[in-house]
Amino acid sequence: MNPLDISDALTRILASNIRDVTSEVQLLGDLPVAVTHDYSIWPGKLKESTDVAIKLLRPARTTQIQRVTSQFQTGSPILKSCQDLLREFVREAILWSRATHHNVVPLLGVARLDNSVAFVSLGMHGGALAVYLALNQDAHVEQLFTDVACGLAHLHTLGIVYGILRSSTVLVSDTGRACLSSFLLAHTQMGSEFSPAESEMLQWRISAHVYPEEAHVEGQRTTTSLGSDVFAFGTLIMEVGYV
Repeated sequence: MNPLDISDALTRILASNIRDVTSEVQLLGDLPVAVTHDYSIWPGKLKESTDVAIKLLRPARTTQIQRVTSQFQTGSPILKSCQDLLREFVREAILWSRATHHNVVPLLGVARLDNSVAFVSLGMHGGALAVYLALNQDAHVEQLFTDVACGLAHLHTLGIVYGILRSSTVLVSDTGRACLSSFLLAHTQMGSEFSPAESEMLQWRISAHVYPEEAHVEGQRTTTSLGSDVFAFGTLIMEVGYV
C-alpha cells in the first residue's frame, strides 16, 4: 500500500460525497475546549452563523506525518504509525457520514485547517451526557436513553458497530436530545453496503494506540460487536448513576 498523505486522505474522503467546508468554517478562540492524544476540539462557526465543533488532528501530529512520509520508506514502523492516523481519519469520516439520524451528531464536512485536517460537526451545547445530567436535575432521563438506543439501532441497521459507547461520546443538543458523537472505534459487519473503494478503506485497522484495551493488532478483528454495543448501553446507564 502506497504511503498516504493529507491531500490523499482528503481526496478519498471527498470521493465519498463528504463536503469540503474549508472555505466556510472559522475556528474560534485561542485555546481548544478539549485535547486528546491526537486531536484538539475547538468551537467554530460555519458560514458565520452555525455553531460547530471542530475536531482537528493536532498540527504537531500532521507535521510528523508529513516529515515521516517524506523521509521513511514503506514498511517503516514509524511511517506505519503515522499512516494509521490518516487511515483512521478517513475511515471515521466515511462511517460518520453514513449515519444520518436525529440521534447522531451531524457531520457537516471536513476541512483543511492550520496545515491539518478536521471534522466539522454541529455544535452540541448541552455537552457530554453525564455533565448534562449533573447540571440538569429535571432532565428527561428516559427520553435521553431512548435517544441513545435509537441512535445505536440506526447504526446497527447500517451494519455499523459503534464500539465506543460511554457518557463522554454521547452529547446533548440544544433541545435536550442525546446524540452519538464519535466514530473513532466504529467498524462494519459483513454485508454492509459500501462501495468497493470504501469497503477497502473501512478494512483499515483500528490502531491499538488509541484504546489498547479495545483494539487488536493489525490483521485481527476488533473485539466490539453489535452485542457489545447493547452491553455498553446497559453499562452507560449504570455509569451515569441512573440505576
